[in-house]
Amino acid sequence: YGISKSALSRFAGTNWFKLEAGVPTIPFRDIELHPQDHDLVGASFGRGFYVLDNYSALRDLSKELAAKDAEIFDIKDALFYVPQSNLNYQGEVHFRTKNPEPSVHFDYYVKDGFESLKSKRVKKQKASEGGNYYYPSEEELRAEREEVKPELVFTIYDSEGNIMRKMTSAWKKGYHRTSWNFGYLSERGTKVPPGAYTVALDKNENGVFTRLVEPKPFNVVSLPNALGTPKHKENFEFVKQVTSLNTELGAARGKINDMNERLKLIKSGLSALPVEGNTMLEKIAAAQDEINAVAKVIVGGFGAKNSANSRLSFARYANYAQVDITGTQKEQYNLANKMFTDVSPKLNYLFDVQLPALEKEFVELGGTLYNKGNSGRSWYEE
Repeated sequence: YGISKSALSRFAGTNWFKLEAGVPTIPFRDIELHPQDHDLVGASFGRGFYVLDNYSALRDLSKELAAKDAEIFDIKDALFYVPQSNLNYQGEVHFRTKNPEPSVHFDYYVKDGFESLKSKRVKKQKASEGGNYYYPSEEELRAEREEVKPELVFTIYDSEGNIMRKMTSAWKKGYHRTSWNFGYLSERGTKVPPGAYTVALDKNENGVFTRLVEPKPFNVVSLPNALGTPKHKENFEFVKQVTSLNTELGAARGKINDMNERLKLIKSGLSALPVEGNTMLEKIAAAQDEINAVAKVIVGGFGAKNSANSRLSFARYANYAQVDITGTQKEQYNLANKMFTDVSPKLNYLFDVQLPALEKEFVELGGTLYNKGNSGRSWYEE
């Protein structure tokens, strides 16, 4: 190996390739290879030192690799842990620097990248400098803006073939790295448990998926915990249940807010119609009381001591440590789930039947419904 002016050689200087990860174009006077973590450390002249994390993928560079459309290099075991930031009782002065986030890194190679219409146009303009300069037409510029760029899709599976996460990356040629922070289905999702996983690479071009690399195995390993080894799988399944219920409660709160707004619109619209002052008022008041009763169970307020929302919040946030879910959390989840299950039929009846019937009656009196939002939803169906 050798390194000089942001370039690296694996073949004693006979072949070089460029490093483009923020390394300045300066000579490196000294390099060290870290045998345990496979890190390449380069000390520059007057610009500090730089670390290339886990250079082991560079060992696989070869003519055979260059001939492939794409490749994911062997994946190092990833450490699963819960970062802590408690710096109390350490004196006034202590060394502090940002630690790497718990994640797994995927080093991959792509033979050919995607050249966009804009890139082609820029090249054409540069080539025309000094002569008849090329000016794109309005249609060509519109095509650039509307062009759907293809992307790479990393799909992560657990040992049973269940999809844990899908991540996208730009389709660019060369050697790249992307990371997964163990989030289930999203960047901010609950962390998946330690275990065996695989990652596959596809190309999405105008909705057509092409498998470039078959699933490649890797492991997520838990660091020892002073509080004991938690039941990661059970904790994960519990948090998935909590997250699912939280999504349903969020949708329920949206329905309640929507119905309250729709009742206000009906009530204000009646004042502009040539009808008696008490028209529909009793029906509107009765519907409002029923909505409030549902909201009391789901959201709280109206004198409620506990709501489904508050109980579920406790189940979600009672602890942040890497320990087992408590019995109290499970109890609060079960109570929240029962409260929501009991009131859901009434909520759906109000939203799907009772409110549309009131709106239909309002329209028959000569009123006009309108939607203040952009959902495009019809308020009722014949």
